[in-house]
Amino acid sequence: MRAVIGLVVGLVVGFGALILIALAGGLLFPSPARIDNFNAEQLIELFPAIPVGAKVAIILSWFGGALIGAAAAKWVSGRGWVAWTITGFFAVYVLLNVLILPMPGWMQAIAVAAPLIGGLLANHLVAERVVAGDSTPAVEAEADAHP
Repeated sequence: MRAVIGLVVGLVVGFGALILIALAGGLLFPSPARIDNFNAEQLIELFPAIPVGAKVAIILSWFGGALIGAAAAKWVSGRGWVAWTITGFFAVYVLLNVLILPMPGWMQAIAVAAPLIGGLLANHLVAERVVAGDSTPAVEAEADAHP
């Protein structure tokens, strides 16, 4: 049950962080044209006109969303696989963005790595733990090795 709660918390917190970071980038580096983010055709058409700083902020939002989401998921669930699942969701989300939006090559290359690096860092920053009454084969094997 903690894994499911961790997944939900990770997605909500991660996508919340992604949105906040992207909005901050849009405020710091406003686009010369007014873009309606809910109009897909306009977004695809005007994406090349977005300033480089805003594009970097978008990449940082993908990295930060995966980092914060995976860390929250692992903190709640205590399991590394839950954090990697959140990282996988972010990686698929970013891959879909790369396939849809007309991004420059440098942005495509960095975009693929950003959520994976964020998830990797989250997995190393948050300690894995075993919840009372819940054991893993690794914990049982270690307990058997040290009577």
